[in-house]
Amino acid sequence: MSSHAPAGRILWCSAFFMTAQPVAGFGYLILYNLIFVLPLIVILLIASDSTLLAKVQEWKKSKTRNMRLWGGIAMIVLGVIIFFL
Repeated sequence: MSSHAPAGRILWCSAFFMTAQPVAGFGYLILYNLIFVLPLIVILLIASDSTLLAKVQEWKKSKTRNMRLWGGIAMIVLGVIIFFL
């Protein structure tokens, strides 16, 4: 069995089911692809849109200072919480 969880375990189980129950195993592979692979394909398609990427880069340039400020505040708050736990 693969040490990569959970994807490796899902594929291992589906391969097992395909030998024992081919229809159920095929269904599990379809379910796996819908849950894990389809979102990756959607992200790839969104990331390949050059106009959207240009808008995101422009937004990132204009909001970098605010993101760093709030990110720093969040780190300090988390540090204080961890310190007192």
